[in-house]
Amino acid sequence: MSIHCRIATFSLVSMLTFGCADSGTNVDPALVAHHRSRLLLADEPTGAQAVLDVREIFTGPPEEDDLHTHPPEENPAEGELEFTEADVTAPTMTEPVGPQEVVMVGKIGGMPNPWPEKEPAFPWKQKVATVFLVDPATAEEFGDSEHDEACDCPFCARKVKDNIDSLAVVNFIDPNGDVLDIGAQPLLNLEEQATVVVRGQARLVGGKILVIDADGMYVRQ
Repeated sequence: MSIHCRIATFSLVSMLTFGCADSGTNVDPALVAHHRSRLLLADEPTGAQAVLDVREIFTGPPEEDDLHTHPPEENPAEGELEFTEADVTAPTMTEPVGPQEVVMVGKIGGMPNPWPEKEPAFPWKQKVATVFLVDPATAEEFGDSEHDEACDCPFCARKVKDNIDSLAVVNFIDPNGDVLDIGAQPLLNLEEQATVVVRGQARLVGGKILVIDADGMYVRQ
């Protein structure tokens, strides 16, 4: 994925996740309890698919040239790794596959932040019920690495760039289909690195960003 596509991808994410990185603590506890009881599932939904598998519903299997394999010794140019702010409008287009009802499994976080300056609260969007989920296999690869998630070396930056498709934006919605204006972390008592199963409607926005509008979630123990 080129740096121009990466800029467009960040801009699309920004358009799809609203709010700021506040604490989300000034919320009516009764309202939190109401939505939590509605969204948290007692039993895991069947048929869960990983993030990349859900993405393939819309894109089809990746081409061999899109697998982005880079040898460990490769040092990409520093300029290719910058996440530059740009005013990019999401393209108006009709996706070849419309929204799909899915059950998806992913890990909250599970890889370094692709946008540390623009999304400092990653994997959360606090005061908005949005969370970033990572494909479990990708999260496992990063977990097995000798580098931790705070590492900003060129190798890790390249690896994050190559795995951007493993990310999904999950919005928790109210009965009217609107994203709740309560941070997902305090709303659902979630922890980073937790593996969760979400149920809802998936869509691919702008041919780039996998978005799930979720009406239910189960936390794996």
